Amino acid sequence: MVGVISWVKGYVRIHVSGLSVERFMNLCGHKNILLWDVARKEMHWEMCISVKAFRNLRPIVRKTGTKVVITEKCGLPFFISKMNQKK
Repeated sequence: MVGVISWVKGYVRIHVSGLSVERFMNLCGHKNILLWDVARKEMHWEMCISVKAFRNLRPIVRKTGTKVVITEKCGLPFFISKMNQKK
């Protein structure tokens, strides 16, 4: 059920790199920002986060000195905008 709700609201898959990624994840937990599908790749971490929570990441990124890059946009809002472009 959570997967359906997150798809309807929209979420992004992000790539986080830097020196203190663990601190980044701890601060996200402290601010009640939900991260899921967290996976460690070679020198970075990949995870999913809701669009609403992604907008609140800026202070955490500045505090930890990490770099966050959107790798994929998923969900209904992005699907609708893609269909409007094709129209």
